[in-house]
Amino acid sequence: MKSNLKNAVRISFILAAVLLTGCAKEENKAEEGLQVIENIREENTGKNIAAKTGSSMEKEHITRQLSDNLAVDADIFYPPDTELAVYEVNRTVFTMDSIRLFLSDDNAQYETAYNPNYENTFTVDTDGGSSLYVSEGYFTYIKDSKRDGDVTSMIESYLLKGSGIDIEKELPFLNREEAAALGKERIMELSGSQAEAVRIVAMSHEDLDKLQTDLLKEESYRSGIDNNKANRIEEFAGEDDVYYIEYAIVQDGLFLYEGIIEPQISMALDIFWDFPVNVIMLVGENGIRYFDYRNSFSNSMLEKEKAKIISVDEVLEKIEEKYNSIILEQPVTVSKIWMEYVPVPDWEDMTQIELRPYWCVQIDSEDEEGAYSRAERINAVTGGSLAYGK
Repeated sequence: MKSNLKNAVRISFILAAVLLTGCAKEENKAEEGLQVIENIREENTGKNIAAKTGSSMEKEHITRQLSDNLAVDADIFYPPDTELAVYEVNRTVFTMDSIRLFLSDDNAQYETAYNPNYENTFTVDTDGGSSLYVSEGYFTYIKDSKRDGDVTSMIESYLLKGSGIDIEKELPFLNREEAAALGKERIMELSGSQAEAVRIVAMSHEDLDKLQTDLLKEESYRSGIDNNKANRIEEFAGEDDVYYIEYAIVQDGLFLYEGIIEPQISMALDIFWDFPVNVIMLVGENGIRYFDYRNSFSNSMLEKEKAKIISVDEVLEKIEEKYNSIILEQPVTVSKIWMEYVPVPDWEDMTQIELRPYWCVQIDSEDEEGAYSRAERINAVTGGSLAYGK
């Protein structure tokens, strides 16, 4: 882990409080229960990018040479419709009824503390050891505050390495499909949104024990424990077997930008902005152990307009135009093209958010540090580049 918890919390505060007038989680609570997860997500460079579309979407492969060092050898995933809407959206305001979806099985007494500085922000601690952190658009549940956040952080550090992951492994108490369905149902109950699992990883207690042993060899991980930013788990048992599941939210058959297993948003503007919409969940034998919903939108969205989307050929013309203006010292390849919805603020009033469809163009290249991927995002309605806020 390359940055400490305070940096991760600070970044979360900037996004929530400054850009979108959202409500940040109380920092002292975050230090107690939430581990260094934000920085792990930010380190993802897109090397392990999952399919960004549903299985029902039409797929085509094209090969084309756009210039000497710019080639296309890409799978294209077409959206279900040739006309798509732009939406005006508001972040979900979670109520006390929302937390009962998670605490009903605990049969525990709980205390609620409201943050006086941010509307609709509160924390919940139970005498059974569970905690919730709630603000507009953000909802985090940790069943065991001294364990499950750390397990999630450990698994995410493992996934960053991108090797040795058994994507078919299943656990005895639930198969992969059943585990994924549990999260989809809970997301629908909580926010009314449809979701699709984009990555499922089964981790036995033996896997977790080995993972922690490996992490303890890293100075940064040991430092986190020494500074009380992470907990060392003394013993793993069968009840620690979990599925780690990442979900994308679905609108009009398209995923919303989830920012975990895809190239993140890069901006040519002098602004810090990245607005992923995703859910991370741990499922154990006794149900949900960790649930983190980032940037949930109310399902009462206002459709602003519906328009015909631009073609893939038009998108590639824009990519060719941009990269022909750059001296490419190494070959780059367009390897995948898909479409997703991206939440974009009004740059003059950051509290106003639009959900816009973008063609996403994954571009693979290599430098002295190795292979990496990035994505150009072209507005599917206007043809503008998200890099310039359009």
